[in-house]
Amino acid sequence: MKIYVFGDSHAGSFGVHPDIMATPTGPSSMYYIGKEDDVLFADTIKVLIKDKRLAYEGTWILSFGEIDTRCKIYNQIHEKGRNEDEIVTKLVDDYVKKVKLFYTNIAISSVVPPVNYTTIGYLDPTWPFIGPIEDRARYVKKINACLKTKCAENNIPYVDLYKYYADENGYMNEKYSVDRVHITDSKFILQAIQEAGLLT
Repeated sequence: MKIYVFGDSHAGSFGVHPDIMATPTGPSSMYYIGKEDDVLFADTIKVLIKDKRLAYEGTWILSFGEIDTRCKIYNQIHEKGRNEDEIVTKLVDDYVKKVKLFYTNIAISSVVPPVNYTTIGYLDPTWPFIGPIEDRARYVKKINACLKTKCAENNIPYVDLYKYYADENGYMNEKYSVDRVHITDSKFILQAIQEAGLLT
């Protein structure tokens, strides 16, 4: 049985085994996938199937959420006046509900630790970092806790990358990331997948 990993650019880190096909589907977020009228992700999957690059049989690991924590949640709190916990709960609830409609044999990956942009020295407008690193680290922890609970409630395997790649402050451990954003040292990814019961 093949494993197919779909997600934002972080999905590309999963290509660590002959039975794993990592397929980044573009810069999508948990929010947009969870929206009732969103069709981008579903259309991407349909194109892959039509092009015969994807078989029906296998497990789909979904890896999204980094964009939400990096540049969306802060504005919802500070510009829209929403409650942080309400945002996280609704985000995860809508996301899990929606992805269950795509396919039955799914697993969900944790959100990767946030990049500590203060150590980089510049801000690329194509990689917006909105809000203090402490806030973004807290969003990631809350979303991952909520994802883990929701996966348990729905009998969905949860792939916990966060516990391996976060440093003591909850930020991306730079020794595992050349660009300080993506996991580039994949030494623990296969282990996390195995722990989720997806590979032996």
